[in-house]
Amino acid sequence: MKILVVDDDKNFRHSLVLYLTSNGWNVDEAVDGLEGWSKLKSNPYDVVITDIEMPGMDGFALRKRARQRKLKTKFVYMSAYPSSSTKPKSAPLLIKPFVLEKLQSLLEKIVFEPNFHPLPNPPP
Repeated sequence: MKILVVDDDKNFRHSLVLYLTSNGWNVDEAVDGLEGWSKLKSNPYDVVITDIEMPGMDGFALRKRARQRKLKTKFVYMSAYPSSSTKPKSAPLLIKPFVLEKLQSLLEKIVFEPNFHPLPNPPP
């Protein structure tokens, strides 16, 4: 299981990476959407945990590019400033700061429950 954490907030990103690796996940990190895309297109990741608002390329654009390339990677969004314009319709959203155990639980469901869909109305 390989996870990519994409966030321009260095301290938050490092905290997530440390937590996830200490819980047995194989984790890489990227400082923004552009670096995330560079890693995603050349490495197979099962899950991308990405901030929504970042300079260069936001989390929505990163997922859009992944879908255009037909990548099966699952996404989890994060945001410290959620609004109606940043509420994703295609993947779960964690509001920063969040309890790390909530992320752990979500990842376990995404990875180990094949029919799990975190949204009330999954896309067709």
